[in-house]
Amino acid sequence: MTEIDFTNYKQTPIIKSMTKSKSIENLQLTEHKPQAETKRGRKSKYANDEERKEARKRQQKEYRQRKKNELIEMKKQIEEHK
Repeated sequence: MTEIDFTNYKQTPIIKSMTKSKSIENLQLTEHKPQAETKRGRKSKYANDEERKEARKRQQKEYRQRKKNELIEMKKQIEEHK
């Protein structure tokens, strides 16, 4: 087995432990424990998909009602100006 040159690698905890190791057997036994994965970005507003769909449905219904009311108001204004 040939020795590995670690000078070209970024100094991560694994690389540091491997450079300190004196034998090839120890290099193979060295294990890296991955950190717990955390989700990046904004936290989810809804707990599950079902809640999200219900909220979206409610929002669309409210939007349609607002637009309908605006249209009725516009028609009233047009009738007043005639």
